[in-house]
Amino acid sequence: MFFTGDGVIRPPWNPPEEPTGEPAPLFTRDLSGGSTNVPATPPDYVPGEDYIPPGQIIDLKVTDTFYDEATVTLTWTATGDDLDYGSGTFMLI
Repeated sequence: MFFTGDGVIRPPWNPPEEPTGEPAPLFTRDLSGGSTNVPATPPDYVPGEDYIPPGQIIDLKVTDTFYDEATVTLTWTATGDDLDYGSGTFMLI
């Protein structure tokens, strides 16, 4: 399906006509990124402290059970250290 600017949805076998007229002139766009000023750190900030939690585990499964040993085998996809970014150093179950 083709959606045209005139609000018409056309099936693929009926594409819109090619535009006619003069092409637009070349142009450039400049924009400054500006700057950011952080006047103070948060009151409880400790440099090097990990403030972003790991991502949520969404596929935890019990794949095996051992009744006599009172154990289970778990599988999951490990998340990142900071949400889904990075690698965690350990898992606490």
